[in-house]
Amino acid sequence: MSISNHSNHIVRRYFAPSILSGFISILFGLVLLSLSLYFLVIKKSEFSEYYEDVFVISSGTSMQLEQIRFALDNSVFIADSAVFMFWVVIGSLFYILGEMIYKSYTGGKQFVDEMAHTQPRSRLWLLGLGLWHIFLRLVGILGVFTLYKAAIIVLPLAVLNIYKLISIDELWTVILLLVSSFLLGLFIVHWLTLCLRLITYRIRVVGAVDS
Repeated sequence: MSISNHSNHIVRRYFAPSILSGFISILFGLVLLSLSLYFLVIKKSEFSEYYEDVFVISSGTSMQLEQIRFALDNSVFIADSAVFMFWVVIGSLFYILGEMIYKSYTGGKQFVDEMAHTQPRSRLWLLGLGLWHIFLRLVGILGVFTLYKAAIIVLPLAVLNIYKLISIDELWTVILLLVSSFLLGLFIVHWLTLCLRLITYRIRVVGAVDS
């Protein structure tokens, strides 16, 4: 197998879901699908219940969105989740730093010997590989934080549209909501899986790398 083919194989393995991540993705997708179905059956979502004062206002969508955003900004859950995400980022950075220190301690002599017996061009390649290693892990942390921020930004608009969608009896709207909720569950879990693979710098987060 050539180097390019090997690299393509690694990339495909990275993006491909494992049996465990695929199972969790499908399970989370089914959970969101069940919640959406529950909202459709009772014709009223928990979101609209939480913001019922907003939806009775006979105003334009922009004012409703502003009031939903205001409710989110003053939500204890959102505030707690922001603190949680802050410590997730800090914890991930400490994890990466700790692992780097541990590997430097256990394999430091081997690295120094390898650097001493390579040509200057190869030394730069080794240093570049180390920097690339750190960069990919930082991308993983950024990916987790981006997913969280995207959820906060998209949530107000999603709340408003879900409320309107479940008020319509047409079959296509029901199918659209159910399919979208299932696909959203798949996407969220797979996105987090890819980020964790970068943070841990492994093709598979759980189990053997070749599984």
